[in-house]
Amino acid sequence: MQTARIIGNNCKFLLNKNSISKETFASALGYSAGDVEKLCDGRLYTTDQDLKEIADYFHVSTEELCTDGKEKQRYIGKGFVHCMN
Repeated sequence: MQTARIIGNNCKFLLNKNSISKETFASALGYSAGDVEKLCDGRLYTTDQDLKEIADYFHVSTEELCTDGKEKQRYIGKGFVHCMN
């Protein structure tokens, strides 16, 4: 589950960084609006193929998508999930 939260936070970060709406992202990848919300909240199961498609969309590697960012400041703000383990 920890990885799902990291993926969700990274997706939120990349959406914000690139000024992409969740609706645009959902439409481009064939997700529903609800699925994008679940993805960003770390509640959507993703396959390796899903991760590849998401990473390709953002022009990042799957490893980068699944890795906690070194820039912790990027996860501060409205909508990000903080995990206390």
